[in-house]
Amino acid sequence: MSKLPYIFLALLSGFSAAAQLKISTPVPVDFLPQTDSFLQFTSLIKRSGFTPQFQFLPLRRSLRELNRGNIDGAFTVYNDMLHQFDNIIMVDGAVSKARIVAFYRAGNIDEINSLDDLKEYDVGFLRWWNEWEKIASHGKTHAGVREQTVLMNMLMANRFDVIIMEQSVGEFVRQALEIPASQLASSKVLAEFPVYLLLHKKHTVLRDSLGLGRTQQLAE
Repeated sequence: MSKLPYIFLALLSGFSAAAQLKISTPVPVDFLPQTDSFLQFTSLIKRSGFTPQFQFLPLRRSLRELNRGNIDGAFTVYNDMLHQFDNIIMVDGAVSKARIVAFYRAGNIDEINSLDDLKEYDVGFLRWWNEWEKIASHGKTHAGVREQTVLMNMLMANRFDVIIMEQSVGEFVRQALEIPASQLASSKVLAEFPVYLLLHKKHTVLRDSLGLGRTQQLAE
């Protein structure tokens, strides 16, 4: 019997195992929080036969692209808008958590421990991030900026007194801009939001597999 069918099946299996899963992130890929829960979830994706390929897309655009099937998945802290999209499904359980803090120049402000402490300051935030804006609105003034690096640079140039960012993302941005740690301070966590993975509905089987795998991880 010819061995060609077996060779063909082996090749197909190899291609399947290496299938890429295009996932958008709302922050630049270099700034993705490498938390233990995020890394564990990434390993679940790989064990399900996919190689995650991350790319940065603004949140609203990523939802449109996901709904059209141009990408396979998207990370989001918002799940209350999914009813607007017929082709998007959500993996059960949070992938990680977004911990929101206030960053400010060391020595300029004594301490920020609560939202009420923002009321005396000009606050910057990332535009299109609704929950971030709600926090920034507690400031004397607040204004949105499109990019994390621009936001941090505006803080260091004293164009903002305080900026609102995710804790680990802010630290990655500081390092990328080579800002000495001694020049930057941060508040306690002001708010915490679960991060979800959304998928296109063609990945229903993967959704169920990841949800089950996540449940098993949490039980260990």
